[in-house]
Amino acid sequence: MRNVITQRRYGYWRELLEQWLFLVERIHRVTAQKHSVYSYKERTNVGLLAAAATANGWIALEECRSEKYASSNSDEVYQGRSDLRIWRDKRHHEIEAKFLRVALASSSTTRLTKAAEKSIDDASRSVESGDRFDRKIAVTFVVPTLTNTQVKKFDADALVEYQERLLRFIQAKEPSFIAYTFPGPAPAVGSPNRQALGVILFGAEPSEA
Repeated sequence: MRNVITQRRYGYWRELLEQWLFLVERIHRVTAQKHSVYSYKERTNVGLLAAAATANGWIALEECRSEKYASSNSDEVYQGRSDLRIWRDKRHHEIEAKFLRVALASSSTTRLTKAAEKSIDDASRSVESGDRFDRKIAVTFVVPTLTNTQVKKFDADALVEYQERLLRFIQAKEPSFIAYTFPGPAPAVGSPNRQALGVILFGAEPSEA
């Protein structure tokens, strides 16, 4: 299961997200499922998004200095960092990212909601550059997981049902874009009894959330 969905305003992101899906799937295949990007956490996944952007004609910088407001309702500015900044032609995007693993068999969505809200809050605190095509974007990476026992127990239809339930919850929030792929189980680094199944990326601008 894989797809890219964008609102009209982000139609130009489709190629970037298709490139990202290609890289996610290729890494899973080339490393024989040992080093899938979704085995790892935020920094690794942001890095692959930067690689996809570069392959799609953008210039990308990770963890670079950026002016931030102390809070979303404050005028106080300090020198912070952006998770990712990308440029192409006249467009400049400053991206704040959050990452979380979710237990696919669980019905709880609290952590997912909080992660997406934190991403939006972080993006809203970025100081505007004044560029006409400047955008502040909040991105969330979601990696569904199962225990080693569940991976062996669940059949393909059950997996699809749980994945679709998770996707419906995210899509109900009407993100500006969403892309996802589930190439197959890979060890969830740092969680010895869990397998990561794939990755969902979705995002929005603070003004649209």
